[in-house]
Order: sequence, then C-alpha cells, then structure tokens
Amino acid sequence: MNFNKNTLQNAHLLQDLKREAWTADIIAALKTANVTTYEQLFSLIRDEQADPQPRADVCDEIRRLFNWIDKRRFVPPLLDALKTSHEPLLQNAIQALGNLESKRAVTPIINLVGNKTLSYDTRRFAILVLVEIGDKNAIPSLVNIMFDSTDDIKIREDAIEQTAWFFDSSLVKTYIQLLSDPESDMRFWAAYGLTVMRTDISAALRELDRVAAFDHVAPDGWWHIDREALDPLENIYWQRLGLRENEDSRKRIHVISPAPEYSTFKWLFNRWPYGEYKKLKPPSLKVDHRWLTKKLREEWPSIRLNIRKPRPQTYLLDWLIEIDGEPLIGGLHREQYAVVITGNLKAMRVFATWYRSIIEPKQYLFLYEWAGLATELKSGMSETGIEMEQADRDKHTNALDERDIKYPWVIETD
Repeated sequence: MNFNKNTLQNAHLLQDLKREAWTADIIAALKTANVTTYEQLFSLIRDEQADPQPRADVCDEIRRLFNWIDKRRFVPPLLDALKTSHEPLLQNAIQALGNLESKRAVTPIINLVGNKTLSYDTRRFAILVLVEIGDKNAIPSLVNIMFDSTDDIKIREDAIEQTAWFFDSSLVKTYIQLLSDPESDMRFWAAYGLTVMRTDISAALRELDRVAAFDHVAPDGWWHIDREALDPLENIYWQRLGLRENEDSRKRIHVISPAPEYSTFKWLFNRWPYGEYKKLKPPSLKVDHRWLTKKLREEWPSIRLNIRKPRPQTYLLDWLIEIDGEPLIGGLHREQYAVVITGNLKAMRVFATWYRSIIEPKQYLFLYEWAGLATELKSGMSETGIEMEQADRDKHTNALDERDIKYPWVIETD
C-alpha cells in the first residue's frame, strides 16, 4: 500500500486501509471518530475545538502508517496538532512526525523540548523524535539542556544519552566537559555518550582515564561511573595500538571482578527508585601487579607490557597478547581487584579460563560484559564452560532475583 499524490483520493481512506489485514484497529478508531475521508481525517487532527482524545488516537494510528503515507498531505495537520495543550495528543503528534522524519517539524519540536511546563514524558518523546529525524540543527538546543542546572535532571540525562546518536564530532568536546560535571548522572551519561559515538573520541582520552581511574560513584539506578568509562577508554587505546577487528571477530570489553559490577550491581544494590537496599561486602581480592606480571610472562612469553601511551592512571599494569592469532589487550585496575580485557569472545574466554586458574579456588570471580550481568567463573571451568554459563545466563532474565539466589557480596541481616 502506498498513499502517494496520485492514488490518495479523498473518499478512499477506509478502502485504502483495508488493503492490509492488520489495519483493522486503525479503521475502527477512525470509524469511532466518524472519520471516513482524508479531508475529515486532516480536519479532525487540526480541530482545536474537538475532543482531544480522538485526535490523539488518530495521530497514534497515523504513526503506525509512517512507511506508506504521503508526507506532503499528512505533515501539515500534524504540525497544527503541536499547538495543543492536551499532552496525549501532543505526544502522539510528535511521534507521528518523527516516524515521518519531517524536517519541517524540527523547529517546533525543539521548542517543545525546551518548554519546562510540559511533562517529562512529552519532552522525552520530543528528544527521541529529534534524534529519529536526524537533523543536526537540533544539537545546540539539546546541548543547552545538558548544561542547564535548573532543568529536570532526567531530561538532562536524556539529552546527553540521545544526542550522542547523532554521531557528530562536535559533541566530543561537550561530553569531555560533562565528565567533570558536579552531578554524577551527567558524568555517567557523558561516558555512555562517548561509548556509542561513531566518531573519533581520542580527544577525550585524558578525561576518560581520570574518570575510569577514580570516579567510583554510582548514580541512582545505574552502575559505577568508572566502569561506564572503561569501554570508550579501551576503544581509544585499541585504535591507538593499531589493532584490527572484523565482522566475524569483533572486539568486546569484559571485566573480571570479585565484586558486583554493571547490571548486577544495579539490580542488587542500586535499583531505581529504591536506592541501595542491601549492605555490600568490600572486595576480598587484592592482586599484586608484580605477581601478575610474572604469571603473564610465564603463560605468554611474547607479551608486551605497559604498551599504552600515554601511560594510563587507570591501570597499574597493562598488556597486549595474542591468542590464536587474535589480539587481546588487558589491564589490572588501580584498585587491584578488577581486570579489564578487550578482544574477541574466543580470546576473552581463553584468558578468563587462565586467569581463573591462577586465583585461589575459594575466591569468587565473575565475568561481565559492558552493561551486562554476572557470569560466575568457577574454579576449573573451561572455555566451553564459560560459553555455556553465559548462554544459560542470557536465557534467564530473572536470574538476579534475590529470592532465588544468594550472592557472596551481600551481608545477611535479620
């Protein structure tokens, strides 16, 4: 079905929709609103005197048709709908314009993002739609929101998170500045933004290294900022070392730690909006970098040590090894209990198996992918065992339900 200039005939609205079986709900909504023609559809959307809920319902249905409808006919009434004070209608009109990727909607939607009298949900929809449309003229207004300390902190977070998806190199400087923001939420999302940006972020190396080394603070509902900064930090060093990856062997960052990290920490100790609700045991492991250097050299005689330039504050020791012809970089974090490794999955599992074998069997160790849940590295576990454990973990979305599993980090209380 394609509603174009030549085929879109006023009286054929319902007939056109009937060409697809899944449009039954759309047809029902239109009939409920006494809309049977295109002109009636456009008039209803524009009519400020009409009941706003049917207008909102119609805008929502239009949003579902974004691949088929003629933008030239549908965008103008949707733009008029942005003038409403009825937020459900406003939200649906915003989303419909985003699905239509209307450049004409950018300026009025920018104005809505900046309107502090609107609800959080409406402003968030507006931010998401600006990114969906992809017009970079929206970036300055979104940056202004990021730095507006008088604005809703959740909206500021959304602006930081979503604006990164413009992949615009001008934003690197913005995110570097935000890494020093007094609000932990801003620093966390700045690190996230540098993670997802598909542009050169090397200018952020110094600040990312500082954050990854020292900013062990967790904003409400998330994990620690230093852990969030590890991925972009490792990306910069990977590129500086001239290391390769391909579609069949993509690099990933993993952390081996005795502590709860990433989503495991979030779920058990920092679940928003409840905050920390269990007492956390401090890590019991402390790895001496000289001992680890000796062990690494014994296993990989051709290892290259402390090869990152400039030397990072984040790591007491760092290295580059090859496993089955694939590069793997790693580092012992300065707090001496977490090891960070970056490489493909096969190389990661080989290293994780070896590392588990040199640590006391009674010592708990867990493997984390960026933002992921814990996979326990059990003493004697093989590479295949790690793979199977990860697959099993991914099948059980409720694996961190504290009712079913006890964890070594939790101090039991009566």
